[in-house]
Amino acid sequence: HGDHRDLHSFPTRRSSDLRSELIQELEASRQRIEELEASVANLLSEQSRQRVGGDRQTIMVVDDEEAFRDSMGQLLESAGYRVLLASGGEEALDLLVLEKGNIDLVILDMVMKGMGGTETFQKMRKLKEYLPIIICTGNAFAAQDALSGSTEMLLAKAGITFMQKPFRPDQLIVKIREKIG
Repeated sequence: HGDHRDLHSFPTRRSSDLRSELIQELEASRQRIEELEASVANLLSEQSRQRVGGDRQTIMVVDDEEAFRDSMGQLLESAGYRVLLASGGEEALDLLVLEKGNIDLVILDMVMKGMGGTETFQKMRKLKEYLPIIICTGNAFAAQDALSGSTEMLLAKAGITFMQKPFRPDQLIVKIREKIG
C-alpha cells in the first residue's frame, strides 16, 4: 500500500519538447563552430597583414591573359605576397633584371604570344639558376607532356611545379607554400 504513485502523476517531457531542445543545442553548436572558423580566418588574415616591407615574399605572375594575370595578382596580394605582373616573357625577364633577382617564385604560363613559356623559363634560369617556378597552362598538349612520368620527375628536381588551368585559388596557395613557405 503506502507508497503507490500513479505513473501519470510524474511530469513527462513530450517528444516535441525534446526535439526542439536538441535543435536549439545543435544550432548553438553550429554557431560556435562558425565563430571559431571566423576567428581562425581572422587570425590567418592578420598574420598575412603582418608580413610587410622586406619580409614579404615576391611572386611574379607571367601570363598574356590579362584577366588571369589580374585575378592572380589580387589573390596573391590578399594572401600577403608582393606581386609583380608581366604580360609576356620579355617583360618578365626585364622585371627579373630590374628586381636584381629578388623574386621568390614565378607563376609562368607556357603558351603565350611572343616569347613562349619554354624560352622564358630557359632565360630566367640563366639569370637566376634556382628560381622556384609554377608552370600553369590550359593547353591540353602541354599539360599532358608535363605530366608524363619522367617529365614530372625532371620538373620536380628542377624546382618546377606544374598546375593545369583552371585550378582553385586554395590549390595555388598550397603549392606556393610548399615551394617558398
